[in-house]
Parts: sequence; C-alpha cells; structure tokens
Amino acid sequence: MANMASPVSEGTFSSSAFSSRDINILNEKIHVTIDKDFKTAIYKIEYFLNTETEGRQIPLLFHALDSTGEFKIWVDGIEVNVLAIPLQYLTVANSPFAKFTDIFLPLSNNDESETVTIYWTENSGFVYQLNNLKYFETDLTKGNHTIRVEYIAKVWLDVSDWVKEYSFRYSLSPAKFWKSFGSLEVVVDASQFHQSITTNFSQPASGKLGSVATWNFDKLPANYFQINYVPAVSSLAT
Repeated sequence: MANMASPVSEGTFSSSAFSSRDINILNEKIHVTIDKDFKTAIYKIEYFLNTETEGRQIPLLFHALDSTGEFKIWVDGIEVNVLAIPLQYLTVANSPFAKFTDIFLPLSNNDESETVTIYWTENSGFVYQLNNLKYFETDLTKGNHTIRVEYIAKVWLDVSDWVKEYSFRYSLSPAKFWKSFGSLEVVVDASQFHQSITTNFSQPASGKLGSVATWNFDKLPANYFQINYVPAVSSLAT
C-alpha cells in the first residue's frame, strides 16, 4: 500500500507467471475488460504451454497484489484450488521453486509480512510478500496444456499532477526468464467506458481504443503494460 507521503494510491499490481524451467510457454493472452467507471478491470490471462515432464508439478506461480474478489485458476478447463505455499518448500534444499530460478532465498521472517526473494540471475532478484503469490499444484502429462487465470484488479490513482491520473498495470517482465517465449496477445475492452484512454503500447493491430483493441507481439514489447485515463478538463479549469 502507498505510504502517507506518497501521491500514488496503489491499485492491483500483477504480472505474467513465473514459469518452471521445464515448461515452454507457447503463447500468453491477456484480456482486460474495464468497467464503466474506470475503477476496476477484469483480467483474464491464458497460457498455452508445453511441458517436457509429467506428474504433480508447480508449473506456474502468479503474483497479484491487492486484487479484489476471488483469484481463479483453470487447468485444461478444470478449476483448481489456490493454495498456501507449504512451509516445507520455503527452504533452498526442499524448494520446488529451484525450477523457477537459479537461486531461491527463503522467508525473511515469520509473520504475516514474510517475504521471499526470487533470483532470476545471480545478481538480479525480486522480493515478494508471500501472501501475494498465488500457488497451485496439478498433475500434467507431457504435451500441450492451457492454464487460465481470472481476477478483478483495482485502479491506481496518481495525484502528483494538477489532474488525477488513473491506470491499470500489469508486469510483463517475468516472461523474459521463461524457457521460451512464443507470442503475446493483448486485448483491451473499454466499450463500457466512454472516455478517452491511452496505453504505453503503439497503435493496436486491430480495433481501437475506446472500444475493443488488440495487439500481437512475437517478442516482449515492454517490461510492463499500462492503461491510462486522465479526465478532460474544461477551458476554464485549464
């Protein structure tokens, strides 16, 4: 959460999945539906993947800070439970997260704010609160599978300028460390919101902002995706 001195009221911060090194992610699809007031957005994320191993695995680990409502996951169309990460896994020796990273450091303390550090390279890592990581287990056969995630995100509010700026944010950077990166499709449905919005992407490949816009990429376009809304002001207010 933002501290008292911050001009930013934080909304939901989430990211592409952390992927096991045994899994090839062939395609990621991100579908964002913005509500009529630009206060919440429904995120539907699909991963089309191929795994080279079979059995009970932790193929993906999700990060979702301050989402609202239920965080739901489906594997090949069947809903699976979001679980607490078992404490016995939170050591370097026992951790299945060794599959995710070169180095994994366990909990920093033993209270509700306990954190884990995930290192993607020897000198580059990220610290996460444990209760913001969404974990699940599932049996996967060798071959292709689909994983779908759905949740509701809350808007960010920045009051550092004369006019408030609202935004929805999604980090794409974990995909840089996937075993493979196939393609990315991003769809923004703002048809319920009848105001002008912008993104940090180039012009959409099809459709248009303000209704339904679609982007397609064969490499990461940025470290994050952001949808922005700045209310228009009258000439008198200007």
